[in-house]
Amino acid sequence: MAITLDEYRRLNRIAHARGIRFEVQPLTYGVMSPTLYQMTSEVCPFLDNKTNQCSIYRWRPTVCRMFPLHPYGIM
Repeated sequence: MAITLDEYRRLNRIAHARGIRFEVQPLTYGVMSPTLYQMTSEVCPFLDNKTNQCSIYRWRPTVCRMFPLHPYGIM
């Protein structure tokens, strides 16, 4: 799942405050730094295992807000 730099910063702060392991890798690069990041875990670290719901719904990234739209059609 691709996230922007601002989303990365926001999610990283939330993860740190909640003790959640949040790992990303650069996905695309601009002139000097990454412009998009990708989460490395198969399952979103913000998914609540008990309720199977998003634990950061209010702060979710754009890609989650656009669901079920996908670059290759509707999922």
